[in-house]
Amino acid sequence: MLANLPTGAGMAFVLVPHLDPAHHSVLTEILSRFTKIPVMEVTDGMAAERDHIYVIPPNKTMEITGGKFALSGRETMHRPHLPIDHFFTALARERGDRRELDGNEQRHQRLVGQFRWDGDEQ
Repeated sequence: MLANLPTGAGMAFVLVPHLDPAHHSVLTEILSRFTKIPVMEVTDGMAAERDHIYVIPPNKTMEITGGKFALSGRETMHRPHLPIDHFFTALARERGDRRELDGNEQRHQRLVGQFRWDGDEQ
């Protein structure tokens, strides 16, 4: 899939896989072998830039606010860790959509959104 992503597409791609919280991830390095687009592990406060691929680090929850990623520690509550639900809820909030993803909704449903950088939805 990454090999077929066009360079210069004008979008940021964010990958939020389920990673083992107790191990260092080499996913960024592995993915970098298959694309010319820069692949980066997200750090707290990092600005999202077009034409980059961002990967959540292990044992973190991620949001985006003001075009910057915000990382926090994984919740230790007795419920499943759902980093993609958390990220999409934050993204919707960032874009002015007040809906939240319900953790009980179908897990296999895929939510894909593409936004132009000038703030207009496509």
